[in-house]
Amino acid sequence: MTSVPQRIGNYQLERQIGKGGMSEVWLGRHRSLENRLIAIKLLLSQDSEWIERFTREANITSRLRHEHIVQIFDHGYQPPYHYTIMEYVVGGALRGLIRPHQPLPLDQALYVLRCAGTALDYAHAHGVIHRDVSPGNILVEADSGRVLLTDFGIAREAGKAGMTTISKVMGTPGYLSPEHASSATAVTHLSDIFSLGVVLYEMLSGALPWEHNPGMADSSGGPFTAPLPLRARGVAGLPPDVDRVLQTMLALDPAKRYPSARAAIEELDQVMTRHNGPTQVVGSGPSAHTSPPSARGMPRSRRRLRH
Repeated sequence: MTSVPQRIGNYQLERQIGKGGMSEVWLGRHRSLENRLIAIKLLLSQDSEWIERFTREANITSRLRHEHIVQIFDHGYQPPYHYTIMEYVVGGALRGLIRPHQPLPLDQALYVLRCAGTALDYAHAHGVIHRDVSPGNILVEADSGRVLLTDFGIAREAGKAGMTTISKVMGTPGYLSPEHASSATAVTHLSDIFSLGVVLYEMLSGALPWEHNPGMADSSGGPFTAPLPLRARGVAGLPPDVDRVLQTMLALDPAKRYPSARAAIEELDQVMTRHNGPTQVVGSGPSAHTSPPSARGMPRSRRRLRH
C-alpha cells in the first residue's frame, strides 16, 4: 500500500488517531475552515469484499441519525484508498476508562448504558444489528461526556443476505453472544442485548462475567455459562436484583433476554429506585438519556461501588 496522502478532498490529514485490522483513522482538518475537524477512515485493503463491506458500513451508518451514534458525512475513493469522512469525537473509547477490577462510578455506568442502549434500540428499530458491541466501540467525548456508538463494520441488516466469503464469525472475543460465537448468521438484535450486558457487567465490576473467556467455537476459552454474581467480583453496595438484570441480559437462550435495551434499562432503574429511595434520580425518561452527569469527560460520581 502506498503512503497515506496528505489531503483527501477538502481535508488535510494531520495525524493517525486509530488503527484496525483493515483500516486506519486519521484526524483531518478542513483546508479553509480551520476549526472544522473530522475523522477520516481509510481502508487499507484492495480486496473486493472488504471494499464492499467498507462501503456497506458507510451506507448503514449514514442512515442512522441518532444523537448517540457517530455520524457519517461523506464516503468516496481517492486512489488507492476508499475512505469515509465522519464525526470526530475528542476523547477515546470506553475501553480506555475501564481498569481491571476497578468498577466505574455507578452514575457513569448507568449513563453509558442508557446512551448505548438507546442507540442500539434505534438501530434495531431501523433493521440494523450491530454485532460488535464492546467497550472499544463505545466512544466518550472528553469535554461533554457524550457517549456514542461507533463501528458498524460487521453490522447486519435484518432480512438481507450477509457477505459471502467473509462470512466467518467476527467480533470482539469476550463480548459475543453464544449464538454469535457459533454462527455469524444466527445473530439477532437479542445478540446485541447480550453484548451490552457484558459491557454493563464489566463497568460495574472491572471484569468479564466469567473466569474464562468464552468466544469463538474453535477457541480454548470454554463454554458459555451463567455470569458470576457481582459479589464474587468483590462488588458491594448494589442490590442483589442487579444480578437478576444481568442474568436476564446474559441469558444463554436469546428468547429469555430482554426484548430491548430499554426494557433492561427500565428494570435496572426500578431496582435502583427501590434500593436508594425516591431521592435518587435514575429514571429512564429523555433527560436521563441526553444529559451526562458532568460537563467534562466521563461524569464523575461521589458514589463509587465498594470493591
